[in-house]
Amino acid sequence: MANTLSASLLGWLRCFEAAARHCNFTQAAAELCVTQGAVSQQVKQLEQWLDRPLFLRTPRALVLTPEGERLRFVLRESFQAIEGTLTQLRRPRDKQPIALSCSPSFAMVWLTPRLGGFFRQHPDIGLRVYGEFHALDRSRMMRDGTEAAVRFDPGGYADLKADRFLDEWLIPVASPAYVAAHPELRSPDGLRGSMLLHDVTPWDGAGEFEEWQGWLRHAGVDLPDAAEGQRFNLSQLAINAALAGQGVAMGRSALILEELEAGRLVDLWGIHAPSVAAYHFVCAHGQTAQVAEVEAWLVAEGAAFDAARRRILLALGCDRPSADAIRCRWFFSIRTRIARNPRVPDAPRPRSAAAAVAATDVSADTFPIFETSAFASDGAFYFDLVRLQDRDDIPRGFLHRHNYYHLLWMTRASGTHMLDFAHFDVRDHSVFFLSPGQVHAWTSSIKPHGYVLNFSIDFFARMFPRAEDVARFPFYHPARGNGGANSALYLT
Repeated sequence: MANTLSASLLGWLRCFEAAARHCNFTQAAAELCVTQGAVSQQVKQLEQWLDRPLFLRTPRALVLTPEGERLRFVLRESFQAIEGTLTQLRRPRDKQPIALSCSPSFAMVWLTPRLGGFFRQHPDIGLRVYGEFHALDRSRMMRDGTEAAVRFDPGGYADLKADRFLDEWLIPVASPAYVAAHPELRSPDGLRGSMLLHDVTPWDGAGEFEEWQGWLRHAGVDLPDAAEGQRFNLSQLAINAALAGQGVAMGRSALILEELEAGRLVDLWGIHAPSVAAYHFVCAHGQTAQVAEVEAWLVAEGAAFDAARRRILLALGCDRPSADAIRCRWFFSIRTRIARNPRVPDAPRPRSAAAAVAATDVSADTFPIFETSAFASDGAFYFDLVRLQDRDDIPRGFLHRHNYYHLLWMTRASGTHMLDFAHFDVRDHSVFFLSPGQVHAWTSSIKPHGYVLNFSIDFFARMFPRAEDVARFPFYHPARGNGGANSALYLT
């Protein structure tokens, strides 16, 4: 049966906590502005109620018993939490720092290095980051005083607002020394369970070997002993073990990109599996203006990082498939077909969509929005690229949403779609990527020149050295001429 915290019991606890902190009834009485006898009597009543001593009373001092030490610790923690909450509540709402609960590995590797930029942009917003990965619900966040959280998980919060701001890809990685010592790792078939480094708690509710099993399914690799190997409770611990040459870790691209770029880790086979989990910004419905600022900053940082990630992986050769791979995967949208009226998902529209529609001669029906994960799913959606004579024909609304939606522009005049693109420099070639998974805006340095896409014919010839290779694909390119070394490529 629960004990009720009556006024008398609270008074006894208050006197005991002060006496335990000072180990002296006289000093406790001075702090509480009562007599020494009153404090002694209150503590004695508490001991009688508990039916056990809390102090050993010696001639020179008070000494806590083990039970007294246990109660002192709990009361000190509780009183400090109460004092902290009261301090926060007395501040004006716009002056209170935001408590952000964050997945520990993400906080250490990705978030913390970027916080300086946040504070420069928002010097008036206080932000306290706590590394945690416990399950979230509204009552827990209210009890902990947590205004917002970042979680790496599949999402699905019943009583909270959760927005996906960064996707994740799983990449098996090892140190160069480990790879050199294990030549059998030239292919995934050489992988053994004893080599694996597991994060056994990738998110709340996940299986112990969730990430490795997901990657093995994606890669079509059969590894019966996948449950073997070292186990850790943080992704970053497994990555540190890989850096130390202890095995092969399942890296999350957002957390290992710098290590790959610096050469401290090796992307073993260039097989990147989309994770079922992503990074979500979680908060209560009806968030404050300051929490909204934090979310907007994270969304912008996530979009910038995603573009950089794709560019870096491409430059490293981690994301550059062979000609055979191009024939059967999404690169250059090879497996796409044309759909003049692709369906619009039921997901809510981005905030900027309504403004973009209102500002142009475009109706909601001709303003299709697609979930970017679908672009990589073997032609779940199909595109038509067209020549646009004038960039001013393109609606100006800029699209972004926390779980990344792509925008296909449609002009009423032509009744056709245009797909945004990304531009990367690979050695001496310019490559335009038909970019699943990222929103790209036109920039001053990338001009469409009257065409949707320009490719280096030189680069294209190297990718497809035989004429019959080119003929297999549903596009054509005009003859060289006024286009020079760069000519427009069309998908039809």
